[in-house]
Amino acid sequence: MLVAMLTAMSCSDADNTVVPGSSVMMSFCGEDIQTDTRASFTTSMTSFGLSCSVYSSSATASSAAFGNYFLNKKISNNATTEYFWPGSGKKCSFYAYYPCGNSNIILNSTTSSTGSPTYALTIPTDITKQVDFCVAEVKDVAGDYERTVTLPFSHACASISFKIKNTGTEAFTLKSVSFYGVKQSGRYSNGIWSTSGNASTSTSNAMTITSNTSIDGGATLDVSGATNKIIVIPQTIAAETEIFDVLVDYNGEEKHYTYSLSEAFTIEKGSGYTYTLSINCYNPSNGYEYVDLGLPSGLKWATCNVGASNPWDYGLYFAWGETTGYTAEQVESCVRDFESGSYKAASISADLTLAQDAAHVNLGGNWRMPTKDEFLELIDNCNVTWTDDYNGTGVAGRVFTSKTNGNSVFFPASGFCNNLSVDYVGSKGYYWSASWHDSSYAWRLYLYSGKQIVNRHGRYYGYSVRAVCE
Repeated sequence: MLVAMLTAMSCSDADNTVVPGSSVMMSFCGEDIQTDTRASFTTSMTSFGLSCSVYSSSATASSAAFGNYFLNKKISNNATTEYFWPGSGKKCSFYAYYPCGNSNIILNSTTSSTGSPTYALTIPTDITKQVDFCVAEVKDVAGDYERTVTLPFSHACASISFKIKNTGTEAFTLKSVSFYGVKQSGRYSNGIWSTSGNASTSTSNAMTITSNTSIDGGATLDVSGATNKIIVIPQTIAAETEIFDVLVDYNGEEKHYTYSLSEAFTIEKGSGYTYTLSINCYNPSNGYEYVDLGLPSGLKWATCNVGASNPWDYGLYFAWGETTGYTAEQVESCVRDFESGSYKAASISADLTLAQDAAHVNLGGNWRMPTKDEFLELIDNCNVTWTDDYNGTGVAGRVFTSKTNGNSVFFPASGFCNNLSVDYVGSKGYYWSASWHDSSYAWRLYLYSGKQIVNRHGRYYGYSVRAVCE
């Protein structure tokens, strides 16, 4: 418990318009906040800002002139002051905040205001300069109370913490974790926040934790700890908003992994949130290995279809814009009927977002479906051949061999799902892109023994998905 007496030292001075009715000086106790926070009040809250309103015992705090006794005074621990209790027939309300004197926290209310104060807050991008914003209010205290007033401080903001889990088998170095997609300015009054300005982005005003720490395969790193939590103004973030970017170094190559919200997220005041973000840079045991074909864009292609364990496996079949896939056996057993009446993504009217992307949802990390143009880039920069027996497996398909570095990737002729059957297996392959065409069609890669082309097709059919990453 921190005991503080009013002091003449102030954040700003105001005229004393209240005549004291007692010879007893006011004293205050800033109550500790027993929560997981970056502000350890037992060591760092040496002072706080305080305002006092005095009014008739028949009036209410909401109608009283704000800070008419003293306004925005900086209260130091164990100090005395010139202010005395106003005496019987009066009531007092006290409004405190922490920290006082921080340029990012502004008390907007003046003695011409009534009721509770309004604060303006800006969260700095530099997390080392962020502070907890805490408030306390004690209302309608009798003017002749003449005892120490306890100020029950509470957190007005929230905190975001991160853990990074290496779900792969090989180590990588975590360079940084960035949080964005939120508004960093707002006003607080009567326990309610209103935000202002534009939301931060990955390239503008992102709040970043730097690390440069190696994480072994299967290990989890607590990035935030006690000192690297990000302070956030309470607000609601819309579904599908991109909010996290993780930068890692894997074998000398930097990679970005971005994460989006699958549903709306409401940040509540006084709450702490911990996100565990899984990253798999390389893990051949579950088929997420990629091939670098030396493409102009730098794009890497997965060696296997989504849902497959080997390059020659067909994997799962997806309707365009749906993220649940089905095996050929499930389709032929009537688990899923790929026809227009069963299609669940008919409302999509643009290119797929990450939340609608079958590769990203099923593989996580930085994986996603290729665009139409990325399929064209693959074709233009590779020598493409047909094989009836890929590496002795008996599986047919087309091999794309880089014109730049000679690396190759195999696309099996996995066929497609039409109603309750899987057609053209072994003779044709169909792969969805993330690119929308219109309400009925989306862009695809279509391949067979004669050639490979990128064209449109009906969105409700079940196709294979091949993932890419940056």
